[in-house]
Amino acid sequence: MVLKAVVLAGGFSTRLRPVTNYIPKPLVPVVNKPIIEHVVERLKEANIREIIFTLYYRAQEIMDYFGDGSRHGINPEYRVEEKPLGTAGSVKNVEDLLDDVFLVVSGDVLFDFDLNSSLKNHSSNNNMATIVLNQVENVQHFCVAELDHNNRIVGFVEKPNPARVKSRLVNTGIYVLNKSVLNLVEKNTKTDFSLDVFPKLVEKGQLYGFVPSGFWYDVGTFQGLIKAQREVLSGRTRIKIPGKRLEEGVYIQGEVEIEDLERLSGPTLIGDGSKVRAGVVVKYSSIGKRVKLEERSSLVESVLMDDCQVGVESVLAGVVLGRRCVVSPHRSLLGPVGFGDDSHI
Repeated sequence: MVLKAVVLAGGFSTRLRPVTNYIPKPLVPVVNKPIIEHVVERLKEANIREIIFTLYYRAQEIMDYFGDGSRHGINPEYRVEEKPLGTAGSVKNVEDLLDDVFLVVSGDVLFDFDLNSSLKNHSSNNNMATIVLNQVENVQHFCVAELDHNNRIVGFVEKPNPARVKSRLVNTGIYVLNKSVLNLVEKNTKTDFSLDVFPKLVEKGQLYGFVPSGFWYDVGTFQGLIKAQREVLSGRTRIKIPGKRLEEGVYIQGEVEIEDLERLSGPTLIGDGSKVRAGVVVKYSSIGKRVKLEERSSLVESVLMDDCQVGVESVLAGVVLGRRCVVSPHRSLLGPVGFGDDSHI
């Protein structure tokens, strides 16, 4: 039985700048909930509550969010690195806290897999290392795994030509590992699982792949973040929308003020204390707390964090706004694009 998980949450997240200049990527929200909290919910579904967070960039914010874990029903440990150690180096750094078999999960991916299926597959086949894989349509931006008939990984192809690809299975950043794998990692040395450790396991014939059913999305870009949220709001995943259903496609959290519910459209999630004036159109978007959308403004496939304001007749499509952003009246913002905290546009 796997009782502990390592959640990797120390990266700089350069592809989501300037939003991540002010907030670590794991705390960027999807349907008004940090990505890393969605990860924790999947772990709890698998009865894993002993969670070790490896941290570096803006570490204190993640520690403050989860605290002692009581509010989230987990027992967290935090390990802050003095320098970036890479994915494998981060896990090696917490080796003293680990059991013989453990789970590694990236703190900035969105998925709804039943992790128990991956854990059972690993143990029943006596694997040393198992990568959870997911099939994607466009493989150009991923490292693709090639498997034999026993689901043993025989090689990787980085960003392959889609016309020549033999596989569409990509690394999800979720691994089930035996502790002995860490013998391949030197302590206090920057080491990456994909670049440094997994190729060695492939040579030894000790790396396996498992493809569970379910939803997975790389939310490392604004386009990926927006598409992932659209899937969740559309109800095509097991990820629950954390709000009260007001009417078809419209969810609210706490007290909100909506002047023109019929035009609102949806699907959308609106946070506590927000005000949506007459004539506003919102589709496939999430709105944080205390947001104000002025008359006849439009919001399509966008993410607005807390305390934002959107002016009269402004249009946002594919936009991620950090906290306390202000969009002037009569502006058109077409994404995918993001703006950091306190931006005035």
